[in-house]
Amino acid sequence: MKMNKVVTFFFAAVLALSFAGCKKNQNTKTESEAEKQKIKVVATIFPEYDWVKNLIEGSDSFELELLAKNGTDLHSYQPSTADIVKIASSDLFIYVGGESDFWVSQVIKNSNNKNQFTVNLMEILAQNVKEEENVEGMQS
Repeated sequence: MKMNKVVTFFFAAVLALSFAGCKKNQNTKTESEAEKQKIKVVATIFPEYDWVKNLIEGSDSFELELLAKNGTDLHSYQPSTADIVKIASSDLFIYVGGESDFWVSQVIKNSNNKNQFTVNLMEILAQNVKEEENVEGMQS
């Protein structure tokens, strides 16, 4: 039930942002003006990226960016300067939260983008978050 609320909330946020970027006379826009009006979404990991990609499929109103590329160790990931710029200039920033994303709060705090909407999945999912299981042979 709670997961349905999360999906509904996120879909409503994406929909609201897409309408916010619309203007009456879109036929006279230059390509660079159209790029500026796209809603910029940044996701830290692939599952978030893929989820949003499926939600916005077929829409030209969004620019979606994935921070952590293939092979990146998410537990020790530190954003580059270019990553911080991408985050700061995004309209919607989606991240997991928790111990692995300790750096996010500082990046958001230092961002001048006061209209940015951030989604911390650990906070939204709260008690529905599953603890990682440690099995024999894993480091705790």
